[in-house]
Formats: sequence, C-alpha cells, structure tokens
Amino acid sequence: MIVVITEDLSVALIVDDAKEIIDIPSKSIKQGNMLAYRQTPYFIGVASLPERLITLVEPRV
Repeated sequence: MIVVITEDLSVALIVDDAKEIIDIPSKSIKQGNMLAYRQTPYFIGVASLPERLITLVEPRV
C-alpha cells in the first residue's frame, strides 16, 4: 500500500508488488531545475544514489 497525503486529500493505493523500499538521504536530493522537469509540476527533483538516479514525483490532485 502506498499512502499519498496532500493538503486536500489522503489516499491509499493498493499495489501488487514493490521492487524495494528505500530511505533517500536529503543530501542526495537535487531540485528539478533541468528543462525537462520544468515542463510538468509533478517532477520535483532527482535523487542521486550510487549507480542510479531516481526521479521524485509529487502527487497532485
């Protein structure tokens, strides 16, 4: 289950499978200031971890 909490709504999404659950240190998060991320308000940043990048998405209702 993934819980999404916004200012207006709280929602739980039931998922069949999760590849992994990880804690991302705040120092690994870079704000989305690249051109591709400016085109939509949903992408809020990128987490730079060893051997991979993870796009951070902000759910909006």
